[in-house]
Amino acid sequence: KTPFYHYTKFHIKSDDELKSELSPVVDWINPEIKNQNYFALRQIIEKTEKNGIKLVIFTSPLHEYYSNTLSEKQKNDFFTMIKKLEEDYELKIYDLEDEYVGLEVWGNISHISYEKTVTEYNEDIARIIIEEI
Repeated sequence: KTPFYHYTKFHIKSDDELKSELSPVVDWINPEIKNQNYFALRQIIEKTEKNGIKLVIFTSPLHEYYSNTLSEKQKNDFFTMIKKLEEDYELKIYDLEDEYVGLEVWGNISHISYEKTVTEYNEDIARIIIEEI
């Protein structure tokens, strides 16, 4: 089971199935919510540092179809936020957004499949965590 969603096994989708999921990603309409999320993340980082807990942060992989729906402003805003966090807290945030482009591992355009044969993502996360220890 996953901690946040009901686990439903989804297969590796074909290119046509992935294309059928396309819809534009909307900008944050309410900047207050955007700021609340950003400040909440900063608080988490500060609390883990204060308690001597090593934090590993990485961006979620996105299928190129999903990534292509993002505006340049959305991409720039996100990476500006990531760079600011790295600078302010002396963190390395691992960028996995484009890491699996072109691989047949996608359950949908924003998630890698849970299929047992899809191990690249899990292996990469494990490697990152081991490197950070």
